[in-house]
Amino acid sequence: MTSTELPGVIERWLNSTEAQLTLHIDDGPVVLTRYHDGVGCAAVMTLPVKVDDRLLHKALRYSSAAVLRLGMEAAALCWSGADAQLWLLMRHEPDDPVRLCRTLEALVNQRDVWQSLLAPLARPASSPPLNLKTLAFLQGDQHA
Repeated sequence: MTSTELPGVIERWLNSTEAQLTLHIDDGPVVLTRYHDGVGCAAVMTLPVKVDDRLLHKALRYSSAAVLRLGMEAAALCWSGADAQLWLLMRHEPDDPVRLCRTLEALVNQRDVWQSLLAPLARPASSPPLNLKTLAFLQGDQHA
């Protein structure tokens, strides 16, 4: 789906009776859900490892910084026990598909930043630097 098709897809969904709409934007699911006071927008953060206490603590510190930087435009961090993943949540009124598209764009951009910030924490630790004398020994007669 192209970005020009998105407002039409959202408008058709708003005119339907379906409770949820799941979109795949930038290889990640984004869920729109109807509520009595608006549309809830949620994006899952796909991380390469299981979320543990250390990662959750780091995410909560980033959440505070996001609120300070973006204010009311910041997506709320949420832990889902059902799928054991972190989600970002935003709310928006359902009356304007174009404004809802802008909200989705902001949500997906924030999700991308969150994933890039949290992914390095999930990488395995690199091996310690090798001493140059040890390296010369390992190379044998081939070192200069």
